[in-house]
Amino acid sequence: MARENGNLLPAGKPTWLLMGLVLAIISITYSVWERHLVLEKLKDQQHQQHVQSDRASSARLDRAGRQEVSPKVEQAVLAISQSLNTPWLQLMDAVQQAAGSEVTLSRVQSDAAMHLLIDGQAASVEAVLAYVERLKTQELFSDVDPVSVEPTVVNGVRFKVAVTWGAVNLGALP
Repeated sequence: MARENGNLLPAGKPTWLLMGLVLAIISITYSVWERHLVLEKLKDQQHQQHVQSDRASSARLDRAGRQEVSPKVEQAVLAISQSLNTPWLQLMDAVQQAAGSEVTLSRVQSDAAMHLLIDGQAASVEAVLAYVERLKTQELFSDVDPVSVEPTVVNGVRFKVAVTWGAVNLGALP
């Protein structure tokens, strides 16, 4: 490097080339930063629009001035209400009483549409069919269908039974 006019510059390279390179780096950096700011602004605008549309959809009023409820919210409230009003004790008692000693229950699932899905194990297919018949005799259940029966590695079978309940007056049950 040679010293020219008190500045350290590469020998034989003009000063304007170095300044041009610095300006190009500054320009590219500014361009990238500007794009970043534009993208952030667009994200903020989209977020604000989303928040406003959520507020608008949840704050709709009907003709009487009451707030309307979206169908999705209405379904969720109905499902919770039905779950709270489900006679779990009577259902579980009926499912367990029908099992007897030859059937072992492993899981009972429910949905809001008054259906149960019962998983269990039994010594034989005949024991599963007898369990299904005992469930059918329960007043609490209106429809009982075996869904699957699979042999296990150890003696016995795994099964699933679908049950629909609620066709009788639940208040009259013990």
